[in-house]
Amino acid sequence: MRLAPMKAIQQLQLEVLQKFNATQLQPSDCKDLSVVVRDATGKIVSETTIKRFFGFAAQTFNFSVYTLNALSEYAGFQNWEFFLEHYRQQQSPQKEFHPKWKEVKSKTGKISFYTAEAIKNNCGMEFARTTVRTDVIPFRHFLESDAAVSVILGPGGSGKSISLVQAVESFWLNESCLCPNDICLFVHLHQLNTLVNRGFSMEDWLDNQLNLGGGENILDYFEANATEKDGRFVLLVDGIDEKVIAADKLRIIYAKLMDLVFSRARTPWLKVILAARPEAWNALYTPLGIHGSATWPPPQEERVEQPESVQVFALPPLSPPEVGEVLRNHGLPDETVATLSDAFIRLLEFPPFLQLTCSLMDTPAFPLIHEESLIHRVIGHYIRGKVMNSPDYGLKMAILRRIMDDTQNLKMKIPPGQVRLFSGDMRVQEAYRKLLTDHVLEEDNHEGQRSIPVKRVHFHNEYVARFFIATFCLSSHNGELTPELFQDLLSGGTYCPDQTGVLQWVLLYAIDQGAYDAIGRLFCQVVPLSRKALLFEFLLVQPSTDERYTRLLQQLLEDAAFKAYFLRNFLCYEAQGNRKGFLYKPLMRILTRDDDRAAVACAYFLTALHQLDGATIDTQVALLRSMAPPLNREGSALQPSELCLFIYQCLMGKTPDPLTRSKIDQFEEYMVLSDHTILSLKDELNVYLLITCALLLGEYKHLERVTEYIFAEIPSLKMRSHDPFRLLALVVKARFYLYEEDDEAYTRCLSHVENVLRSESPVDGARIVSMCLYQVKTVRLLMNGQYDKMLESVHHIQSLAKPARFNLMDHWCYQMESTAYLALRKQKLSMLAEQEADKIRQRFPFHILPPLEFQGQSEDVSVKRAINH
Repeated sequence: MRLAPMKAIQQLQLEVLQKFNATQLQPSDCKDLSVVVRDATGKIVSETTIKRFFGFAAQTFNFSVYTLNALSEYAGFQNWEFFLEHYRQQQSPQKEFHPKWKEVKSKTGKISFYTAEAIKNNCGMEFARTTVRTDVIPFRHFLESDAAVSVILGPGGSGKSISLVQAVESFWLNESCLCPNDICLFVHLHQLNTLVNRGFSMEDWLDNQLNLGGGENILDYFEANATEKDGRFVLLVDGIDEKVIAADKLRIIYAKLMDLVFSRARTPWLKVILAARPEAWNALYTPLGIHGSATWPPPQEERVEQPESVQVFALPPLSPPEVGEVLRNHGLPDETVATLSDAFIRLLEFPPFLQLTCSLMDTPAFPLIHEESLIHRVIGHYIRGKVMNSPDYGLKMAILRRIMDDTQNLKMKIPPGQVRLFSGDMRVQEAYRKLLTDHVLEEDNHEGQRSIPVKRVHFHNEYVARFFIATFCLSSHNGELTPELFQDLLSGGTYCPDQTGVLQWVLLYAIDQGAYDAIGRLFCQVVPLSRKALLFEFLLVQPSTDERYTRLLQQLLEDAAFKAYFLRNFLCYEAQGNRKGFLYKPLMRILTRDDDRAAVACAYFLTALHQLDGATIDTQVALLRSMAPPLNREGSALQPSELCLFIYQCLMGKTPDPLTRSKIDQFEEYMVLSDHTILSLKDELNVYLLITCALLLGEYKHLERVTEYIFAEIPSLKMRSHDPFRLLALVVKARFYLYEEDDEAYTRCLSHVENVLRSESPVDGARIVSMCLYQVKTVRLLMNGQYDKMLESVHHIQSLAKPARFNLMDHWCYQMESTAYLALRKQKLSMLAEQEADKIRQRFPFHILPPLEFQGQSEDVSVKRAINH
C-alpha cells in the first residue's frame, strides 16, 4: 500500500477525537477507544494500534488498510478511500476541464451509464439493495500504480459485474466521485463484436464509438497535446467469458485489447480493467499459473507472481456481514438477521442463492418459511434452472449418476467420487464443465495431482447432494411413492447417506404431487421419535393452503406418544433462528384440543418474555383470556394460563390477583401432576412459570421448594442425567444455595451440570442451560469482586443470548457489564453498557422488566446494584 499522507492521518485523528467526544487523547483512553470502535463498526483495532495511530507508541511500519478503514468508518465515512478523497477535495478547488477532454468525458459518460444500467436491471435484485464492495478490490492502488491492466477474477455469479458498476459509480460517474478528472469508458464484451465482424483495431473502435470527427485518433491527440489531458483514460470491459462469445472470437478481442495496451507502453495514463472467469482468463493468459484448475482461488502454492504490467485480483466471496447487509436491505430486521445460523449464512455467500432468497423475501409466504424450508426452496429452484430445465439435461444427469455409481462410500454427508472424462466425448465434457461452472459439482484438488482422466469430485454442498440422491431414489422406483421406496430410504439403501435430509426432499416431492396418503404411510415407518419430529416440523412450516394437507398434519398428531414428544420439544426449543416463532402459528392452526392450544400459547408467552417482545406478550394474553374458562376458582388446580396472567399483571404494574398469589405460595396443594414418571408439557410449564413468579415476587426460597417437590414427585428424574429440565432444576438449586451461602451444595450442583454439558452426548436445550449456568457463576464472581473474570462470563452469555434473541438476558448482561466497569473505574465503558441496556429497556412497553435475579440479598453495594437491575 502506498504511504498514507501524514496530513490526512492528522485530519483523521481529529475526526476520531470529535466522534469520541474528546479534545485530547491520553494513553489510558486507548483501550476504551478500541472497545468503542469495535462496538460501532464491528472491526477490531487493538489498543496498541490505537496508541501507534495517535503517536503514543513507535510507528515502525505503515498503517494497514483495515485499520484506516475501521477508523474512517468510526469517524462517519464509508472507508479510508472516501475519507482521503473528501480530504483532498477540501484541500484543492474544483478543476475546470479542457474542451476536448470535456467532450470525450461527456460521450464516454453516456456509454458507461447505459452499460451500468443494463447490469443493474439484470442483477437479480434491486441494485440499491446490494452490498457495496468497492473496498474489497484495490482500484485505487491499481490506478496509481505502473500497471496497465487489472483483471478481476471470479466464478460465474460471484458478483464481478455488480462490483464493477459500484466502482464505476464511486470513482467516475457520481457527482461526488473519487476520480472526477478521469475519463471512464465502461462496456460489456458483446459491445466489442465489431473488432471481429469489421476487423477494427481497438483504437479504430474507440474513434468510431466516440466520433470526435476530423479523423482524429483520441489517444494520439492527447499524447501529442498533453496539456489538454486532465486525468487518466480508464477502459473497463465486463464479461470476459466463453459463454458470452465464442472462444475463437474471445481470443481475437483479447489480442486486440492487449495490442492497444502494449503498443501504448509509454502512455501511463491509459488503464484497462477486465472482469473474467478464471477458466476463461487462464485460457487467454498462460502466465496466470493455475494449471487448468477449476477451483478458484487457486491454492497458495500454485500461485505465481504476475508481471508488473498486469495485475490479477481474485474477487473474494461475500462475507457474513455483507450477506447480512443485503438481507437487511430487503427489509429483514436486525434482530432477525442476528438469529440466522452460520451454516445458513455460508450458503447465502453464494450470490445466486442470495438472489433467490431475496426474491422469496419479497413474497407474502416468506414470514412462514424458516431456514430449513427456505434453503430447500432456494436450492430446489436453482437446481431446476441449472440442470432439470437445461437443454443438456440428459447428459448432466448421466454424469451425476456415474458419480454416484463410482462412489464407494455413500454414507458421507457430501458423497465424494471419481468422475471419468468419458473417453473424449466433447458433449459430455462440455456438460461436465457446466456442472462445475454452475457450482453443482466441485473438483477436489487438495490431495495432490491425479492422473488424467480421473479426478476427485463432490457436490457443491450437502443439500445439493441430498437433492440428487432423492431424485435418483425416486427414479429407481419410477417416481412412485411406494412402500418399497420408503423401506429403501429408511434402511440406508443405495443412495441414502443421510436419511432425514433425503426424506425432506422426498416429502417436498410428495407435497408437490399432492400425495398426502403416501406421507402418512411414510410416517408410520419412521423411527425414532426424534427423526419423526424433525420431519413433522419440516412439514409444518410448508406454506400450503390445501385443506387436505391440514387434515394430514392433524392425523399425524393423533399419535398420543408422538404428540406429547413434539409438544414437549416445542417448549424446549431454543429461539435460534426464531424457530419457535415459525412453528407457533401453523401448530396452533392444526391443534384441536383447547388444553393443547393453551399449553402452546403459554410456551410461546414464555419465549416472548425472554425476548422482551411486548406485542407478542399482549397477543398471547388476549388469546389465553379468550379460550380459557374462568380461572382462580378456589380449590381448582393450578393452570399455566393462570400463572401467565399473573405474570402479565405484575409486568403492567397492577396489583396481582390475591387468589393466584395464594396458590403460588401453597403450590404443593394445587399442583396436580398428570404422570409421576415423566413431566407433561403442562407440568413443565407450571414449573417454569412458578420460577418466573418467584423471581417477580422476590421469593427466592420458592426455588428450593419447587425443585425439591419435582424431584420428590418424579424420582426417575434424578436418573435422567441429560434431561434439560433436570439440568435447569439443578442450576436453580445452585442459585438458591448461592444466596444461602452454602458453597459446598452450590459447587456440587454446578459441577455436575458442567460435566454433563462437557460430555460427548448432546443435550437438548444446551444453550439455555449454559446461559443459566453462567448467569449464576457471574453473580458469584461479582460477589467475590473478580470483575475481569466476571466480564468474561458476561461476554460468554451474550454470545449465547444474542443469536437466540434473548433480550432479557442481554439486558441483564449489559447491566452486569456496567457494574463491573464501574467497579474497575472505567466510567466511559460503564456508561456505554448502561446506554445499551437502556436501548433494550425502551423497546419493552411494560411497567417493569421481568427480573433475572433477586432483590436485597447482599449488603454489598455493587452486588445490590446488580441484583436490583
